[in-house]
Amino acid sequence: MGYRSTVPNTRFSSKFAVMDEAFRRLGAVLDSPSGDTFVWRLTIDGRCLTFFAETFPLNTASAWRLARDKLASYQVLEAAGVRIPRGLAYFKPSRVAGATHVEPQRLVETLEEQLRQTFPDECQGPESLFVVKPGEASGGAGVRICRGIKETLAYAAQVFDWGHYGLVQEFVRGAEYRVVILNGACLLTYERTNASLTGDGLRSIEELLRQINPQLCVSLCLATNFERLAKLSARPEVTLKSVLAPGDQLELCLEANNLSQGGRPIVHPQPPASILKSALRAHALLGLSFSGVDIRLPSADAEPVILEVNANPGFMFFRQYYPELTDGLVDKIAAAIVQFVHKHGERSM
Repeated sequence: MGYRSTVPNTRFSSKFAVMDEAFRRLGAVLDSPSGDTFVWRLTIDGRCLTFFAETFPLNTASAWRLARDKLASYQVLEAAGVRIPRGLAYFKPSRVAGATHVEPQRLVETLEEQLRQTFPDECQGPESLFVVKPGEASGGAGVRICRGIKETLAYAAQVFDWGHYGLVQEFVRGAEYRVVILNGACLLTYERTNASLTGDGLRSIEELLRQINPQLCVSLCLATNFERLAKLSARPEVTLKSVLAPGDQLELCLEANNLSQGGRPIVHPQPPASILKSALRAHALLGLSFSGVDIRLPSADAEPVILEVNANPGFMFFRQYYPELTDGLVDKIAAAIVQFVHKHGERSM
């Protein structure tokens, strides 16, 4: 009996489900030979390609691994002169002075010292915003906007739930974009905006959240989490049970504008040239064939800031807003993958 997971990988089964119809139209068959959807196989015209769910068939394993590791990818981009957020990485030590763990207080003291050196001005004010995130995660998991050094330090150790190191970065203001790139060409650019609610005088904020995005509701409908986001959104008086007056708009300042976290996309057929130039360069530097580059433009004449490069961008949530556009994009990606299988796939038995 072979090894297999006892828990199906539902996250990636739903991601590839978006592309399954496109593969079928091209005569290709996508299945999971292990049955747990961690390993996938694409077969067409007597050739097949087997790949791990977190990778993408068009990207090499080394390029995917580099993009997945935020610290490593930042170092590559910074060395090439690409602008990234100011920040620092902190690690979870496995052994200190013979102990098997580090006391939380010692971790906080060490990190506080590093923060004050990296952000001397920001650490002086209690209202300065920092972004704390895991070094290896995707979909906005574990990302939090923290106000002031005290809140930043309080959350820092929780990032270890997602891996062995975390990042603390400056909060870069400005419009946020995702640029989807395939084989060196831009397929799609859209702006990622915050979730917005409009009151009707009848339903609570929690009810409105459940209507617009059930996935968002799961993460936000924790009273403590929503209270913190309400403060970030300059609406500290509202709670999940609050009923907004008719026409009253509430724009939630989310931790990350990922669509899976409740962000809303606005497609830009002709995005700023500086955005495209920076995104294409970051994509090439990491050696990727397919990617989604997250980027912020602080102002019209400022240099764009690369936030992250995603080596396995999905379209499941984007499709909710632009179904026809998504189908066209997926067809192009599927065709490129099928061409790759014809060239590099093994002959199936």
